[in-house]
Amino acid sequence: MKHIEIDEDFVKSVRSKVTDGTSALFLMATYTVEDKVVEARKQTKFEFIASNLSKEEEEKLHTTFAEE
Repeated sequence: MKHIEIDEDFVKSVRSKVTDGTSALFLMATYTVEDKVVEARKQTKFEFIASNLSKEEEEKLHTTFAEE
């Protein structure tokens, strides 16, 4: 498996929030407006955490998932 650089502080932040009895949904989207995502989920209890990848990191992620 390829190693993709994701900011360690981001990983630690998510790890501390996803505890027993909770879950996380990771969504990778291009040209998505955060406000629309938040609006669509406003009826549910959730926390929106965003992270922007560089173009190079995004391409590595796409390539890695396409190969599996």
